Amino acid sequence: MIGSVSETTPLRSRFLRRSFSAGANRDLSNPTLSELMSNYPELVGSKRALMGLLNKYSNNFKARKGLSERDLDKLSSSILPIANTLRNNEMTNVLKFFVRLHKKPSPYLLQAVQQQLEAKISSYSPRDCATSLWSFGKLKKPVEDTLMLQIENNIAEKHSNYLSIDISQMYWAYARLSRVPSPVVLDAFESQIMKLQDSLKTQELPNILWAYGKLEIQPSPEFMSFIEGEIVNRSKEYNVQDVSNLFWAFGKLDHMPSQQAVQCLDRQMYSLLKEFNLQAFSNCLRAFARLKYTPRPEFMYALEARMLNHEKSMEINHVADILLSYGEMDMNLPDDILETSEKHLLRKSSTLDSYILKKFLLAFTKFNYPPSPDVMAVFETFVDEYPTDETQEMTDIKLMFSKLKTLQK
Repeated sequence: MIGSVSETTPLRSRFLRRSFSAGANRDLSNPTLSELMSNYPELVGSKRALMGLLNKYSNNFKARKGLSERDLDKLSSSILPIANTLRNNEMTNVLKFFVRLHKKPSPYLLQAVQQQLEAKISSYSPRDCATSLWSFGKLKKPVEDTLMLQIENNIAEKHSNYLSIDISQMYWAYARLSRVPSPVVLDAFESQIMKLQDSLKTQELPNILWAYGKLEIQPSPEFMSFIEGEIVNRSKEYNVQDVSNLFWAFGKLDHMPSQQAVQCLDRQMYSLLKEFNLQAFSNCLRAFARLKYTPRPEFMYALEARMLNHEKSMEINHVADILLSYGEMDMNLPDDILETSEKHLLRKSSTLDSYILKKFLLAFTKFNYPPSPDVMAVFETFVDEYPTDETQEMTDIKLMFSKLKTLQK
């Protein structure tokens, strides 16, 4: 049985000790978080106790893993009545807590958070403002227009106080939420990043350029020149993700960087080839196809070896991108790579969607020969079962499929 709370026991420490023990040690001798909160209803309204509890769980993976859906519902409903009393950093801590759990707060709590942010965002520090937007991106929660306007006003007024990590996180959040920053925000971000050149972390510029590519918006010529100069100076520090993000973004933006920047990035890429996964190969190859840049034979050998040796772990969209790149670059597709790709497509056919199907069809159209009968049957089933409402995408798919059927004869 759970004993009563002594009046002489500090409320916050007693509550945290019991609740944290419950979350970290999920056995029959300890009550669950929701049981604790039900047995001690007077603790639910304690803001200090709840904020301390969030911090405890946020910083302990074992405790977070032990939380049930019932625990989270209880916690959300307990935070809701005190949401309008939370300080700025406490509100961002609530968001970060759910981000670390990979769970969305209840709709009611999310609405309360948005309302509180709208009321207070002008007083937020750059760090709290950046963390809030980053959290919405991680939670894939669209930001209402009124709140976004307030956030952008905060950026415009305080951009000179933003650190590079704040700006990098916000670029990422804009891209994740598929929202294009206003011209004022883009100008503020670009000018501040260039001022912070000496304090930039290695991965920040690759992440920022990735966001431009994801949103399909062009950086200013001055900022692009700055990025290329940083590539020349820092390319030896880049890891696989940095290199692939940069090449991918240049490809999405249809921008061929300076010869010196390409040489530095190319040299670093070849030094890291043994560490490349299929996504990195796919990102780079798509960029090479768009930029009409021919990689060295070593790149293709490494790519093909990776496909043959790790076929079961491949993602179907990466396979589609790779085949399409072969077709667009007029490169000979080895028989074993074609066979491996088709086997993988058949194995993952249930995950096929119209976007990926279009890439496969376009690739085989460019090769000017049809896939195997089994793959054609998968394509035909998809086309036949697709909703009857005609979109431009579906019209293109049917045309390419008809062409492949003609080649099949």
